[in-house]
Amino acid sequence: MNVTVKERRSRRKTVFCRDCETEIAECPNRQSPLRRAPEKGVDSTIVTDLVVLAWEGAYDVAILLSSDADFTPAVVALQNRGLKIINATWKGHGADLARSSWASFELDPLIAELTRGS
Repeated sequence: MNVTVKERRSRRKTVFCRDCETEIAECPNRQSPLRRAPEKGVDSTIVTDLVVLAWEGAYDVAILLSSDADFTPAVVALQNRGLKIINATWKGHGADLARSSWASFELDPLIAELTRGS
């Protein structure tokens, strides 16, 4: 199995105020540029991996670490094909995805046990 790492780079962001019909590019309190970190295709890469690996018969059960309801259609489609998707999420987040998954669990109680291997 391969793991793909994509670097997230922040980029400038503007916000449109509908009340005053003005575009804002700087924080009014700090006078610094508004920035955001786009995911740049991470969601579609995860869905592609889930589908391709399912097609290859590489798994019967997958653990999807996300709270993003955008994954729900893919999860439902894969489960309709007999695969099981387990959702790992944070407490209070991702209820729609958790409900759509075969099973789910919260990561919060596990954080103290997680360590980076060498």
